[in-house]
Amino acid sequence: MGIDAGSFLEGLSTAFHPMNFLWVLIGGFLGTVVGMLPGLGPATAVAVLIPVTFGMEPVSALILMVSIY
Repeated sequence: MGIDAGSFLEGLSTAFHPMNFLWVLIGGFLGTVVGMLPGLGPATAVAVLIPVTFGMEPVSALILMVSIY
């Protein structure tokens, strides 16, 4: 039960897609902005910004949520 090299490379190509890098930057910025507000933490930032991800692809939405956290 090892790692399939083809699946691993496909996952890397999805993760390193240029649009996903943009979502990482946007998520980092949004997470920082919400995190600077008094009394709000990462979990609150993710909860507040969930509507942003409704129209996105699932992989991109998860990447955005992780970068916000």
